[in-house]
Amino acid sequence: MRTRDLLVTVHDDIPWVASPHRRQGLGPLLVRRFEKHGPSRGCATFYLETFSFQAPPLYRSLGYETRLALHGFGPEIVKYVMVREAGPLRVAGLDDPAER
Repeated sequence: MRTRDLLVTVHDDIPWVASPHRRQGLGPLLVRRFEKHGPSRGCATFYLETFSFQAPPLYRSLGYETRLALHGFGPEIVKYVMVREAGPLRVAGLDDPAER
């Protein structure tokens, strides 16, 4: 799995789960394992790209929202950019006056 850190955002190039292994919880497991690494790297936003024939419903069920839908990849094929905000980024010494 390849990731790219962009300020406090992480882009995920999520691998495919082969057909015989789908619907067994592997997709959500891969996404959540990826997301676990965000906070330790200061990332508060996760985004990914997926096509309409891939797994948009899975990502929606995990809290991702469609931010961009690009048409023109073929009949009824849409490329989605989906985002999930992990919550406010806390920076020690800046967010809490008691930590200064």
